[in-house]
Amino acid sequence: RGLGGQLQGEHDQHGLLGRADLRDMCLALKELAVHLLWHTRADGRGPAAAGADGMAHSGHIGSLLRRELTKLLRAMHERDERLAFVSPAGDKSLWLAGGRASGTAATIMAVLQNCPPPAAGDAEPLLNGSGAMASVDGHSQAMGAVPPLRVGATTGTSAEALRASDLLRHVPFTLPFDGRLATLRTWIEADHGMLRRDRLNLDPVRVRRSSMVADSFAALRDYGSALKLPLRVQFFNDQGLEEAGIGEGVMKEYLVEVIRAACAPDQLLFTATAQGLIYPNPAARHAVSEVWALYEFVGAMFAKAAYEGILLDVPLAPFFLSKVLGRANTFNDLPLLDPELHRNLLFLKGYDGAVEDLALFFAVTDVVGGREFTTDLIPNGRNVHVTATNRTEYVYLMANYRLNAQLRRPAAAFHRGFTGVLPASWIAMFSPRELGMVLSGSDAPIDVADWRAHARYASGYYDDHPVIQAFWAVVDEMDESQRAAMLRFATSSARPPLLGFQWLSPPFCIQRATAEEGRLPTSATCMNLLKLPPYEDLDTMRSKLTYAINAGCGFELS
Repeated sequence: RGLGGQLQGEHDQHGLLGRADLRDMCLALKELAVHLLWHTRADGRGPAAAGADGMAHSGHIGSLLRRELTKLLRAMHERDERLAFVSPAGDKSLWLAGGRASGTAATIMAVLQNCPPPAAGDAEPLLNGSGAMASVDGHSQAMGAVPPLRVGATTGTSAEALRASDLLRHVPFTLPFDGRLATLRTWIEADHGMLRRDRLNLDPVRVRRSSMVADSFAALRDYGSALKLPLRVQFFNDQGLEEAGIGEGVMKEYLVEVIRAACAPDQLLFTATAQGLIYPNPAARHAVSEVWALYEFVGAMFAKAAYEGILLDVPLAPFFLSKVLGRANTFNDLPLLDPELHRNLLFLKGYDGAVEDLALFFAVTDVVGGREFTTDLIPNGRNVHVTATNRTEYVYLMANYRLNAQLRRPAAAFHRGFTGVLPASWIAMFSPRELGMVLSGSDAPIDVADWRAHARYASGYYDDHPVIQAFWAVVDEMDESQRAAMLRFATSSARPPLLGFQWLSPPFCIQRATAEEGRLPTSATCMNLLKLPPYEDLDTMRSKLTYAINAGCGFELS
């Protein structure tokens, strides 16, 4: 399959594998990889469980086979993410060990759940499509021996745990996403526990809403891993007055707001695709001072939000997260970034006329603020014409420039900030799209029944109380945007927990507030607490909730 080509059908006149054969091959390779990584000893010299065959009895051959097999399998899985030839109906269970979430996959996840977090320096550089190692800054290195992932710093780790971590490192997609996400949360909770034990705190951060990014950058730019500590924030409004509220509840609101502000168009740091996906603005390096330090700061803020379990309404583009994870983008990722450029390059590739007449050169010119900045794709490229002979190289270089070279430095800076809070080894088990879900949740609608099933009540309220019945009746009749606003009002996040409301911590709670006339609902987002007055009828409940969630006054509303 060439640039922009399609997968072959069920049968191919040139002898290439059809979809069905390709699917069967991938699934067979997947099960072989699981067998080699899970059912053989770490040195590859013999079976770790009864019934294992002799395929890996030679240490050297077994190690080589595992390495090349997992490299191929990861490349095929990345392509299936785009083309869905293994799981055309979106059934990701086909990629799981044993083909389902139970059985082998569940056994491996149970082992991982009981393992301490991997050491911070244990992330393996991931493989790019060509088989070379793709590092964060885009440089490749020769394929060599990769040290095994160390599970925590403890000694005496069981062979079973080492095999499970090896499988998680090499072929994480054979384990359920929900299980991997739960494992990440377990690691973070363990890290949280150590911080609570040490009882360290940071000084309050004083932030003006009118200059949130600048104030935050000045205060937090050098914190690094100290951002794991509880962050206490004091807001000042547009009139320079202190707002009510200080503490971790304000921190949740603060993280959502500062990240949203940093990614806004007026900051010039980020721009968006036609689908609203966020990625670094190519013009930022020419228009923003301290641009790399700012990208590093924003990366740290995203990681802090993930560390605290806060889902953001700022979706990062998969091709940008691919670079953050150290992977190389390919031509097939271009339509998401620039569909027009993708169409033009495909036109050029198949053009039957005189290519020289198109007046193309091996250079890219960007216009920023009325100034032109030209980048050569090859040495002296601005003076080298694109011809029928070299157009394939031009197509590749142009796509590579937009998808990899142009994103290299911002992704590296973002990665430095991000991994200062969440180690690279903790996120390497996710694909770019999965990491996007870890940070921003999914587009799935809010499950009101699940929300209610895991709600708690205080100060005289209970599930069958008339006021509570009226509250859930109003939430039921809301559209999706109103429900998201309601959830954000109470918890500071418009997205529900990815694994369901049972994972919301602390649990969502509705507390009875005083019955003063005209009183609005208020919230304490640090506790995911909604303070709801006992309104006497459904219409009053609806109007008060609607006004409160749309007021946008933050903690001052209380």
